[in-house]
Amino acid sequence: MTERRKKINPTGNSLSFITNYIEEKVPVHSIKLIHTEKKITEICLTDGTVKQTYMSLSELKKQLPSDRFFQINRKCILAFSAVKSYDRKSVELIDGHHTDISSRRYNDFVQLYAEYVKRFSERKQNRDFPDSPEAFSSYFRILNDFPNPIFIVEMVLSGKGEPIDYVFRYINFQFLDIGEKRYGINDIIGHSFFELYVNGDPAWIDLIADIALHGVPYFGYFYSKFYERRFFVKSYQPLYGFCCVSLLEEGKIQLSGKQL
Repeated sequence: MTERRKKINPTGNSLSFITNYIEEKVPVHSIKLIHTEKKITEICLTDGTVKQTYMSLSELKKQLPSDRFFQINRKCILAFSAVKSYDRKSVELIDGHHTDISSRRYNDFVQLYAEYVKRFSERKQNRDFPDSPEAFSSYFRILNDFPNPIFIVEMVLSGKGEPIDYVFRYINFQFLDIGEKRYGINDIIGHSFFELYVNGDPAWIDLIADIALHGVPYFGYFYSKFYERRFFVKSYQPLYGFCCVSLLEEGKIQLSGKQL
């Protein structure tokens, strides 16, 4: 049965679509990709949620900002913020998934994605935010007395816009308890993850990138191969390109005075 069609709002901060005869909306920044198969279109969000509609890609594409989304082939539209890397045949997303890229669309994709990466850098440069170790320490001093480890990092992108590393901008003293004991706060601030931890777990890069680029908070468990333990992670985006992470070791989580 064909779903009822109705007038949809033009490009804005949300995407409207019809599902089960009901109009739904999702924030544009929460969309990872949209793909269609056998007349069913799936809207995949950064938190793993998938919404389905019979609306076509062309109908939905009209609502999306052209500087943030690109139709990579006849069946798929993806968000530039979800891109991790690419070559002439496919695009790898931050979550590890791959999607084919049409050869006739490749040059346009490269050009528009380069412009997106440039805007990313400009947005960070124009931020009204602490721009020195002393300023960061003062700005986030309220976190100094928190009992659990907290750190704030800035995402590092390659020339192609790939998230490849992050730089520590703030840590509290409790963070030192889970890291290498040889480091002090001044040994970490201003240095990148892979500079400090040569054998660091690259899964942290994907986790940080998803938050710093998408702005969607993450609350859940995360196992670190490097530390060989599981943490409960609370994280959010304090500013575009940055991520604030609070860690709690699984064995230290307490509920009503009893360890879980």
